[in-house]
Order: sequence, then C-alpha cells, then structure tokens
Amino acid sequence: MAQIGVFSVISPMESANYRKGNLLSPPHLSYFALHSHSSFGRKRLSKQKPRSGNLRLVQDDVPTNKKINKALAIIAKSGKYGKALSHFNELQLKEIELDLYTFSIAINCYCHLNRVGFGLSLLGGIFKRGYTPNVVTFTTLLNGLIAQDKIAEALSHFDKLQLQGIQHTFYTFNIAINCYCRMNRVGFGFSLLGSIFKRGYMPDGVTFTTLLNGLIAQDKADEALSLFNKLQLQDIEQNLYTFNIAINCYCHVNRVGFGFSLLGSIFKRGYTPDVVTFTTLLKGLIAQDKANEALSLFNKLLLQDIELNLYTFSIAINCYCCVNRVGFGFSLLGSIFKRGYMPNGVTFTTLLNGLIAQDKADEALSLFNKLQLQDIEQNLYTFNIAINCYCHVNRVGFGFSLLGSIFKRGYTPDVVTFTTLLKGLIAQDKTVEAVDLFEKMVNDGKIKPDATLYGPFINRLCKMGNMGAATSFLRIAEEGGLKPDTMAYNVIIDHL
Repeated sequence: MAQIGVFSVISPMESANYRKGNLLSPPHLSYFALHSHSSFGRKRLSKQKPRSGNLRLVQDDVPTNKKINKALAIIAKSGKYGKALSHFNELQLKEIELDLYTFSIAINCYCHLNRVGFGLSLLGGIFKRGYTPNVVTFTTLLNGLIAQDKIAEALSHFDKLQLQGIQHTFYTFNIAINCYCRMNRVGFGFSLLGSIFKRGYMPDGVTFTTLLNGLIAQDKADEALSLFNKLQLQDIEQNLYTFNIAINCYCHVNRVGFGFSLLGSIFKRGYTPDVVTFTTLLKGLIAQDKANEALSLFNKLLLQDIELNLYTFSIAINCYCCVNRVGFGFSLLGSIFKRGYMPNGVTFTTLLNGLIAQDKADEALSLFNKLQLQDIEQNLYTFNIAINCYCHVNRVGFGFSLLGSIFKRGYTPDVVTFTTLLKGLIAQDKTVEAVDLFEKMVNDGKIKPDATLYGPFINRLCKMGNMGAATSFLRIAEEGGLKPDTMAYNVIIDHL
C-alpha cells in the first residue's frame, strides 16, 4: 500500500477479504482510509495479515481537520479539482466533521471547474455547521462568478459582504472595480478608490491598470492617458501590461509616435516589450496609413528573438496588401505555418482584398474556391468579397449562387451584399433584374439602401441611356420612403 497523507492508493483486493465490520469501501472505489463517526479513536492505521495472506487495513482513526485540509489542498493545487471534490463528497457521506477551510477548498475547486453554482450551494453547509464564511470564501466565489461572466451577480455578493459585517480586503475591492469596468460603469470603479483609501489601503498597479482598461473599453482614450501620465508622476507600480495599455491609447488617438516613446520607459523599468507591445504599434502605424514604416518594424521583429503570433502576421500581410505587394503577403504564409499557426479567415480575407485591389479578380476567386474546399472559417465579409470578384469578371450569376452558402453558414446577406449584386447586374446591362432586386430590397424592410448607395446606380443608368430603369429606381425609393436626395433628381433631369 502506498499512502500519501490521509488519502491512500490501495491495490485492488477481493471484497471477500474485508470483514463485515471493516469501514473501508473496496479499495478500487475509494481513496479514503477514514473511520465512521461512530467510533472515534485516534490511533494510526495498522496492518494485519488475514488468513488469505493478503494485506488488509484496519482503521481506528478519523484524521484531524488539519490533515484532511492539507491533503485536499495538495490535490487541489496540483489541478486535480475533480479528485479533490470526490474526496470532499466522500467525507460528507461519512458525516466527518469538516471545518470552514475544508469548505473553502471545495468552493475553490468548483469555481475552477466553472461550476460556481455548486460552490454557492455549499454556503448553506457552512452556515448549518455554525461557521461564518470569511472574506477568503467570498473572494473565491466572486472570482468564480467573474470567470463565468456573471458580473452583476458578483457585484451583488460584493454588496452583501458589507451587510453581513465582513470587511472587504484590498483584493476584494480590485475584483469589484474589475466588475464595474467590465459592465462599462468605470465611474463606479473610480468611486471605490475612496473606500480603498478610507480603509488604509493604497491602490496598486493592478487597480489602475483595470481602470485604464475600463476607460479604453468606453472609448475614453484621452482620459486613460491622463490617468496614465498621473501614474508616471506617482510612485505607483506599472508593469508591462500597463504600458501596453498606454501604447494602445496613444495609437487609438493617432499618436503612435508617443507610443514608441514609451519603449524607453519600459526598458528603464527592466521589462522587455513583447508581441502585444509591437503588434499594437504595428496596428497604430497602419491606422495612420504608415504601412511602409509598419513593414520596416515587422522585418526588424523577424530578426529579433520575439515570438510573433498569427495576429501580428495578419497585420503584416495587410501592410503588404496596402502597398500593393500582395505577393509578399502570400510569402508570409510559409512563416506562419513554420511557427505552427494556421492562417484563419482574417488572413485569407486580407489576401483576397489585396488581390482585388491589384485587379486580380481571377486569382482571388481561385483562392476563395480553395478556401471553400478547406475547413477554414469564412464570414460574411469574405463572401461579399467573393461576390464582388464574380461581379468584377461579369459573372454575377455565380455571385447570386453564393447566397445559399451564406445562409447555410448562418449569416444574413447585408446591404453590401445586395448592393454589390446590383452593381454586377447593371454592369452586365441586366437592368430589369436590377430593378426587381432593388424593389425587393426596399419592400423587405430589413435592408434599406440609402441615397449614397443607390444614387450612383441612377447616375450609371442615366449614362447608359436607360432612363426607364433610372426613373424606376427613383420611384421605388420614393414609395419605400427612402427620400432620394437632390443629386438623384438632378442627374435624371440632366439626362432628359
């Protein structure tokens, strides 16, 4: 028998080898070497040799809570939460007296298994035994609720703590601030700073990083930067994650140069910029139409020992497509595969866009058809590009045939889809079908093109000399309550 603490791994034995009074269940069903509550000795496990010659255990002891908790904690810390809960449940079945710490371990295990409801149900057992859950117990539950995106419920329990006379800790306040930020109520998060100071705590880097994230989520980049600059003046810890958020803020307000200036501060504090840092800067350069600078940075990263992820490569591919060097974008696919990543729908959609921009519709369609044969994600945007390709090569019928595939994948064609098809029909002089499609779009009510979308079609029809179709478009728009603008009327009048 190999024994670890109070939980023993016992080699299987025939149940016949167990006397009727033996309280151990068949070893292959139980890890416990525990005595029933009816006999309360404090002796150690003893070994006896039965007549059969097999080793049998005789248990005359109920381990102390300290030993039980230590054993459960070891199992839980090793990540075997299910096994720890199995032992916990067996202890309850044997009616062993458990303490608050035992219940806290079980609650923690349930939370790690995303079964926070079971964790909450144990509170009844805690109160039943005369214990009062402490802040550690509730903090565990708060974390479990947040992990399951039950933010409002977590905040509700946070408020109940105060009513039950349980003092919040600094860690509990940080959790509550995170909850408010995730609910886009960052103002309430800031309001908790007063309570933190009142209790003698000092907000740390985690507190302010959470608030920075909350401001960014509410598109308040300027306020986030103001807070970050104040932190720079204070003796408050800032880690790489905090700096990455600040860099993202600068990129968000088109001040990528200030983002680059923070690299010095990062190195000064002993951190090394990571893939998130540089990917954010690449994204910022792209947003400011500095594709060549972005590519220069990307190529430097390739020479450094910095782990680049799929998102970074997708940004680089987008850069190459922006500067009409889609071939270089395709060349990066090899590097993506080499690093063990699998290009996704975003990667290939970017390449499709790049091919279209270089007037290579046939190559784009060839790539799209290959994607259809592979198990690669394709979203509505990808299909809209493919439809545009078909219309570009005067094969609008194939564009319409993709509508079935769009519905099959659970997407709903949008105004871009149908506007592209309208353009394709008009380009192929299929004006009757174009008018019918436009009328269905307007009458459907779900997809209503505005004047900026159908105005160019009226102009195109007028230039083609098809005044009948142009006036039909205008009539359908008026009847559908789309209110054509003055330009649409002027175009028709000019061509009369």
